[in-house]
Amino acid sequence: MQDKRFRQMLDAARDAMVVVDQGGSAVALNREAERLLGWTDAELRGEPSGRLIPQRFQQVYEALGVSDGESPGIRSKGAPVRIFAQRRDGSEFPSGNPPQPSRSQRGRLLRLISGRNPV
Repeated sequence: MQDKRFRQMLDAARDAMVVVDQGGSAVALNREAERLLGWTDAELRGEPSGRLIPQRFQQVYEALGVSDGESPGIRSKGAPVRIFAQRRDGSEFPSGNPPQPSRSQRGRLLRLISGRNPV
């Protein structure tokens, strides 16, 4: 029952959301994430969340802690970081601010990819 309720809440979100586990693997995508990224929930489940990060940004994201299941690292004040995500077809889009993870009851992290201004 709780999994069904969690899924309903995830799919009701206006933003594209990817749920990752503590190891950084995708465990769920909502409908908006499927639309925006071009992956289905079943296709991306179990895959490393780094697959959604453009290769040219991998080292930067790892330094920030964005590509794993941990909280993003602390940035210097006044040093904005523009976050990009990558669609299945390889095209990139700005996804807003670094994701602020939230833990669910199962210890999973919610990673937010803004779908409000896809390019």
